[in-house]
Amino acid sequence: FVHRDDRERTKIVFYKILEGQIIRDFTNRIKTKEGGYRWFSWNGCFQKDEQLCYLRAHEVTTSKQAEIALQLQYLLMHCMAEYD
Repeated sequence: FVHRDDRERTKIVFYKILEGQIIRDFTNRIKTKEGGYRWFSWNGCFQKDEQLCYLRAHEVTTSKQAEIALQLQYLLMHCMAEYD
């Protein structure tokens, strides 16, 4: 269900959690039951003594879309400035 462009990064982060690293603000896209994708920001850690992995995610699609729009606007303005 992880977006194909995010799978490798997600796998790497998951293994880091299992190695004992605390992960904060990792973002990836998860497929919805309707077939679209939503962005999520994750925090996670692994408790070796309990053999449990704790994960918390919250949806950040709106802010991620705004971030991408700003990046595209910057690139467009930068390209236009080069052609003046």
